[in-house]
Amino acid sequence: MSRIYHGGILAILTGIVCDIAFSIADLFLRELWALIRIPFEIIGAIFQMFATIDAMRTNLDILSSVLSIYHNFTSGLSFPENFLQSISPLGTLIWIGFWGVVFWYIGIPALGVLFSILTDHR
Repeated sequence: MSRIYHGGILAILTGIVCDIAFSIADLFLRELWALIRIPFEIIGAIFQMFATIDAMRTNLDILSSVLSIYHNFTSGLSFPENFLQSISPLGTLIWIGFWGVVFWYIGIPALGVLFSILTDHR
């Protein structure tokens, strides 16, 4: 009868030792895999940095183009503000509407690009 119990205890101890050995081997392989991945993570971060810089440069190019269009549009503009405002309140509304359209098509995209540049935290 004692041989049966010794066989059971030996089987339990063998199982525990096997579990410990497999756990150590699994931990070792996970750590080894983490060490192998480090250079690839660094390379991925470098590519991500270049992509972020390129996206910021693209946004700055867009902002530059929008501001250039705005400058070219308003510098040669001889819109008769005083004349429109002297006609009636309708002239003032036309003037406000004109600048509203300028802001809608130029100002809002410029603000969107500027907001994108300021809040881009990759």
